[in-house]
Amino acid sequence: MASLYSFLATHVSVRQTTGGQPGAGPPGGPPGGGIDPSLLPHDDRGGLVLAVIWTFIPLSGIFLGLRLYCRQWKRLQVFWDDIFLIAAWLLLLVDASLTTYVVKLGYGKHAWDVPFENVDAQALIGLICTTLAITSAAWSKTSFALTLLRIAGKRVKIVIYFLIFSMNTLMGVGALLMWVNCKPLRKAWQPMIEGYCWDRQLDVIFGIFSGSYSGISDLALALLPWTIILKLQMKTREKFGIALAMSMGVFAAICAFIKCSFLPTMASHDFTYDGVPLVIWGTVEVAITVIAASIPVLRVLFRDIASSRGYFQNGKGTGEQKSAGRQANASLHQNRSRAGILNKAQPPQFGSSAHCTVERPMEDSSSTAGLENSKSIPTRRDFDVDSESFEMSSIHDEVQDKKHRAMVV
Repeated sequence: MASLYSFLATHVSVRQTTGGQPGAGPPGGPPGGGIDPSLLPHDDRGGLVLAVIWTFIPLSGIFLGLRLYCRQWKRLQVFWDDIFLIAAWLLLLVDASLTTYVVKLGYGKHAWDVPFENVDAQALIGLICTTLAITSAAWSKTSFALTLLRIAGKRVKIVIYFLIFSMNTLMGVGALLMWVNCKPLRKAWQPMIEGYCWDRQLDVIFGIFSGSYSGISDLALALLPWTIILKLQMKTREKFGIALAMSMGVFAAICAFIKCSFLPTMASHDFTYDGVPLVIWGTVEVAITVIAASIPVLRVLFRDIASSRGYFQNGKGTGEQKSAGRQANASLHQNRSRAGILNKAQPPQFGSSAHCTVERPMEDSSSTAGLENSKSIPTRRDFDVDSESFEMSSIHDEVQDKKHRAMVV
C-alpha cells in the first residue's frame, strides 16, 4: 500500500473549515463552499482491491508451496533464496491482511466519504502497509538474484551483487522516507497536529526513480540466465526451455513499470480512491515475482509428470512389454552375477527402453572348438531392457555438469 497519508493533511483541513463533515459548508450557506454533495461521486473501489489481492496472494502461495514440495521431494536442502522468498510472501500476506482492514475503514472510497474518525488509523496502517510492500518486493527480487548466484560465473556474480545491493538500498531508503518526512515525525500519521511535512512531489519523484530501477533490475535478472545457460553443454531445446523458465521475471518488470505510472497519485488529495491502482499493482508485482522465482524449480516436477504420462500413454507399459522387460532385466543380472561386467561407458539415453551390452567369458567350449583357452575369450550379448527396470533420477538425462544440476533444481 502506498503512502496513504499523502492526501490526509488537505482532507482534514477541508473538514475543519467546513464543520468537520465531508461536503458540509458554513451554517446557512451552500454545502462544501457551493458544491452540491449529490453531484460528487460516491463509488467505492474497496471491493476491487480485495478481489485482486486475495486472488494473486493465494495463487503465488500455491506456486511457493509447490516449490518447497519439489525441494523436499528431491531431498534438497533449503537455500537462502528459498528463505528470502518465503519471508517476502509472508510479508505480502500481512500487508494484504492490513489492507483488508483499511478497506473496512474506508479505503477505496473518495476522501469525502471516509469517516473522519478513521483518518489517523488509515494513515498509520497505510504507512505500515507501505513498508511491508516495499520490503516484500525487495526480498522477492533478492531471492531470484540469489538463485542466479549459484550458477553464475565470477563476472556475472559481480553484476548480481551490485543489483542486490543497489536495489535493496534504494527501496529501503524509500520505505524509510515515508516515516521521516514530517516534523514532528508523528505528523506523518497524525495530520491534525501542528507541524509540517516536505512537498509530496518529492515522494513521487523518488518513488518513480526507485520503482523504475526495480523494474530495470527485474529485466536484468530475467536476461542474465541467457548469458549463463547458452554456454552450457546441453541440448539446444533444453537450453531454451530452462532459459525461458528463468526469464519469467520479465512479467514482474512489466508490473513494476505499470505501478510507476500510478505513483503520481501519491500526491492526490483523494488518494483513498485514486491510489487504488497503485496498491493493486504493488501487490501483483510481488505475487508475480514469487511465481516467476518458483517456475524454474517446478519445471523439474512438470517434466517428470509429462515423462511418466507419456510412457504409459505410448503403450510402453503394456503387460507383454513389461514382462519382456523384466525377463531381459533378470537375464542381464544373472549374467552379471556369473562373472560378467557391465559396460561402463556413458549411460544409455532412455526413452521407452535401453540397449545394453554385457561382456562375459564364454562358457560353452563346444562353440569355440580348435581354439585354446576358449573360456578366456569374451563375447558380447545385447539386451533390450524396458526403462521401467531402472531407477533413474528425474534429472539424470538432463544434468551434464554441476551448473546445470544447480539450475534445474
